[in-house]
Amino acid sequence: MDSNINVNAVLAKPLGNVTLGSATLNLENPTVKLGAGIAGFKTKVGLALDINAGTLKISGKLCAPFVGSTTIHF
Repeated sequence: MDSNINVNAVLAKPLGNVTLGSATLNLENPTVKLGAGIAGFKTKVGLALDINAGTLKISGKLCAPFVGSTTIHF
């Protein structure tokens, strides 16, 4: 059984599609942090895989010029 999960993090708005990165999560590499910035916008995404519990936790932070930052958790 393949226990790899391939993830691609893409910021779809407001600047069009900007790829933050990609990674493979598995038992040996259960977490990853990806981030990027463009034109004053910055974003970070964290993913944590727990195969035994069958969960994937996602958190992120987006910062925009003149607006500030917001943090999300799934």
